[in-house]
Amino acid sequence: EEARPVLRRAVELDPGSARAHIGLGDALLRTGSPEEARPVLRRAVELDPGSARAHAGLGDALLRTGSPEEARPVLRRAVELDPRSAEAYVRLGYALLNLDRPEESIDMFHRAIKLDPRNAGAHTGLAAALYMMGRVEEAQMVRGRAVELGHEGAKWGNSVKFGERGV
Repeated sequence: EEARPVLRRAVELDPGSARAHIGLGDALLRTGSPEEARPVLRRAVELDPGSARAHAGLGDALLRTGSPEEARPVLRRAVELDPRSAEAYVRLGYALLNLDRPEESIDMFHRAIKLDPRNAGAHTGLAAALYMMGRVEEAQMVRGRAVELGHEGAKWGNSVKFGERGV
């Protein structure tokens, strides 16, 4: 919250800086302002179309504001730009879950877990996808792992809206 004014000033001083826009957009997302983050991160993508971080942030903002269809290609691009980003795979997995595509999301969550075995959000998303597909026992085991890793959303099971994550 305290960083937001400083980051806004950085954008004002250098409006052509994708890095400044990404910083502000990330801060807005962290402080619960995804609507406000959307145009900032959209501008970051325009300024640096090769930035996986800008694409991932914009996709996250789109997802958090209820636009999973719009988020999906943006997040696919983030994964293309940085195939080592577990977070990009997690975000894409949640977008696919929101689009009722659990089979595809399972692949994204598995990729994220392969890159970062301790990514609790990936385990939570995987559990949700498995549950949606009727693979309840497997989902419960994966959900247990997410809880062990400290993901608060996993404790509430499927009552948590996909995409609203603390990952």
